[in-house]
Amino acid sequence: MAILFAVSLSSCAADNQQTKTVMSLDEYLKQSEEKWFLTGKKRYTIKAMMVSEKISFRNEFELTDYTVEDDGETVVLKGTADEMWASKLEKVIATYTKPDGSSLSKDDFVPKDAYIDIVTIPAPYKYYAMFVPNDISVTVLTAWGDELHTNLSEVSHGKGDYLVCNKDSNGDPDLNDVWVLNGVLFDQNYDTSRRSSDLSLPRILLYACSAFYALLCVFSIVTGLMYASGRRKLNPLELSDNFMNRFDSQSSIDRFAVRMGWVTFAVGIIQGLTAYALFNGKGLFSYLIALGFTVFSLTSVSFKLKGRKSLFAILKCLAYVLIIIILVYPGVRSYFFS
Repeated sequence: MAILFAVSLSSCAADNQQTKTVMSLDEYLKQSEEKWFLTGKKRYTIKAMMVSEKISFRNEFELTDYTVEDDGETVVLKGTADEMWASKLEKVIATYTKPDGSSLSKDDFVPKDAYIDIVTIPAPYKYYAMFVPNDISVTVLTAWGDELHTNLSEVSHGKGDYLVCNKDSNGDPDLNDVWVLNGVLFDQNYDTSRRSSDLSLPRILLYACSAFYALLCVFSIVTGLMYASGRRKLNPLELSDNFMNRFDSQSSIDRFAVRMGWVTFAVGIIQGLTAYALFNGKGLFSYLIALGFTVFSLTSVSFKLKGRKSLFAILKCLAYVLIIIILVYPGVRSYFFS
């Protein structure tokens, strides 16, 4: 009976693998609707030790066998799901710290054959990742010559595995250096907040701010063209009494309206750039555009409010204040400073 059960399980696993869609990395990148997103290691604790005699073990997530000897260079690591692998001591010291945040040294791994706790050094947005649903098996040829596969049937993957790569010199995904990470481990240990299907609060806030500026962009461009072409007259309610008193005739007001039209048109272009900077949410330059223009806009509208009561202008002031608060929110700032 036990033999029949084992055969049945093997048959099911084989059938499950056969039902997966198998494709190369290039094929998946061309056909998938998934996008690369920035990611990085979270801060988490694992265990490490050096050994005094040869041991062998299998990493059930990688389906890889390891043999480690007392060579003074190799460290055995045990992850958050008790998965084990090996790494060079030099890399471990550079990648992890002690639980108190201080640096590791070779002396920390003495005595041997005893695990010690070590902590990852968080690396926000150091890598790019792309999700692969668990019904798709993607074959990846790594830069170091191995052939890896996503979503192998013998291993738990959660909703699916991830393709991971470094950044190239332009800050884009380096497709010459791609590898595979198990979905269960990735979700535990890596940041997924920038994955397009994971709408986190910072992303929602940025999208809302971007939509606001996009509406202002359209309104300003259309209004500016109407003023510049003479199709719309200057509304005295838009400017303070002190400013309107500078004009001595209707013709001077009309000439000013034309100039103001082109200025409003230019402001609309900048509002569009600001909308894109908020939507993109990446880089110091985008952050400075978003924050700087919002502060400028708040100052400008506040100046126009002198001596006037305009509900539209007051609402815009409140919106600009809210956007500034959102931009200084730590979760939103981290989106830009990657």
